[in-house]
Amino acid sequence: MPRIFLGIFCPSLILSNITPLLTELNTIPNCHATEKNQCHITLHFFGEVQHSEIPQIIEKTQSVLNNFTSFPIQIENINTFGYRIMYLEANHQILTQLTQDLATTLGILDHHPKTIPHITIARQKISLNPTNPELLDFLKKYQLTKIGIFTPTKICLIQSNLTDTGSEYKILHEFPLKP
Repeated sequence: MPRIFLGIFCPSLILSNITPLLTELNTIPNCHATEKNQCHITLHFFGEVQHSEIPQIIEKTQSVLNNFTSFPIQIENINTFGYRIMYLEANHQILTQLTQDLATTLGILDHHPKTIPHITIARQKISLNPTNPELLDFLKKYQLTKIGIFTPTKICLIQSNLTDTGSEYKILHEFPLKP
């Protein structure tokens, strides 16, 4: 069964602005930074699904996206999901509405009552130690950071294949956003 998610790949300007953070994160004990080429905004992670479910996911996603045009997204502010995953927030009022509409249409609300569009920048198999002084210093230093703004031209349904060297991504479907 494929592991899939809806996401937006980051343009090179955003990636170049994230790179120093990733480099610094790799110096923090027990913290594994995301590879730069894997940085993307996650709109929804489905996990493993049956192949037969994918056409319905594409159809429902397209029905939601028909109501949206492209919009700017602000990448800013570092936060954590329980100190296990560190992420950058992806913000815009339209993005919030889009995420909520997708969750409602795809029936996601039962499993994920509050979906947060984000770029994962680091993770740990066990919770990141919230008392680790290097981690606390990093969070304090970059908590209110501004990375940049970009306007995506498409949203992708992406398959994530886990390998010994990390995840490999394959685009299953592209949903162009109207200008």
